[in-house]
Amino acid sequence: MSDIAGLKDVKERVQIKIIETAKSPVKADLYKVKVGNFLLYGPPGTGKTFIVKAIAHETGFPLFMISPSTLLSSKFGEFEKNIKILFEEVSKFKSCILFFDEFDAIAPKRSSTNSSVMKRAVPELLMDIDRLNPDRERRVILIAATNNPWDIDEAVMRSERFDDLIYVPLPDKEAREKLFELGLSGIFIEKKLNFQEMAERSEGLTGADIKNVCRKAGE
Repeated sequence: MSDIAGLKDVKERVQIKIIETAKSPVKADLYKVKVGNFLLYGPPGTGKTFIVKAIAHETGFPLFMISPSTLLSSKFGEFEKNIKILFEEVSKFKSCILFFDEFDAIAPKRSSTNSSVMKRAVPELLMDIDRLNPDRERRVILIAATNNPWDIDEAVMRSERFDDLIYVPLPDKEAREKLFELGLSGIFIEKKLNFQEMAERSEGLTGADIKNVCRKAGE
C-alpha cells in the first residue's frame, strides 16, 4: 500500500478491514471478524483498481479481475452461464480475491433497464455472492468498484451485501505532489521543477490525469 500516493483514510480502512483480516484468520476468528464484501466507489481515475492490486499483493491471495466484457454477451443465456463458470472456478480456491470492475454495468438497477438478460442474471449473481463464504474455512474477498454507485441494483445495496462502502476521492494536494514527483522521476527536464506549485495548480485532476501529464512530459 506504500506505493499508493495519499488516500490515507482509504488505506487505513483497507489495511484494517481487508488486509489484516485476510492475513490473520486466527485473530479474525478471535474478534469474530469475517472476511467480507467491499464496494470501492468514487470518480474515475482515482486508483480503485490499483488499490485492489495492492490488496492482492499484500495478502498474497490470487486475484480474479472481472470486467463487464468478461461476462456480458449478446447470446441468450451466456451471461448467466459465464457467472456460473466464474463462481465454479472461484470455489476451487480456499482464499482469493474476486474483483468486479464497473460493477454498475454488471449488476445494474433492474427497475431502470429493459434488458431481460439483466433481469434474469442479477438475481443469479446475488445468490452466488451470498454463497461465497459458507464457513470460516473459506476466505474469498469480494471487492466491487464503481464510478456510479447509484446505478447499482437496489437489492445489492439494500440487503447489506457489502460490509463496507469505501469512498476513493480525488487526490489531495499532498498526494498530487507525490504523484508528480514519482511520475517525473528519471525524466530529463532542463529547469528545476517545483512539485509543490504543480500540486497547487492541478487541483481537480485525478491520479490518472497526472500520470498522463507525466507521460507526455517524457515524450
